[in-house]
Amino acid sequence: MRYGRRVIEAALGFLIGAGLLLAGVVINVILIGVAGFMVMLACSMWAATSYRRMTGITTGRVPARDRRAGKQAGSGLMMRLEERWRRRQERRPLNSRLPAAGPRASNAAAHPRWLAASAVAAL
Repeated sequence: MRYGRRVIEAALGFLIGAGLLLAGVVINVILIGVAGFMVMLACSMWAATSYRRMTGITTGRVPARDRRAGKQAGSGLMMRLEERWRRRQERRPLNSRLPAAGPRASNAAAHPRWLAASAVAAL
């Protein structure tokens, strides 16, 4: 019952925050509006945590001991991304300003001035 009362108090605080926010907008005082928003944010967080405790809803988080095992499995993703990055860098010429393959390669023929400028810059 204690958490139910906290949810109700948080809802009332949220309404007070909304009133402050609207008052700040109407009288054009930014600080009052910001304070109202902060009150609304704090009260919504308070209501959410109280409601979770009241209903016994879990967040679905993995305990700390089990997270370490997940990191080893997740490191495969990082290894694949690093391998892709390395292959991409190997395909790209070192002194070239143009990408190996991309949207600019097809636009070069459409813009001969840009192509000429890049050829002069390469010299």
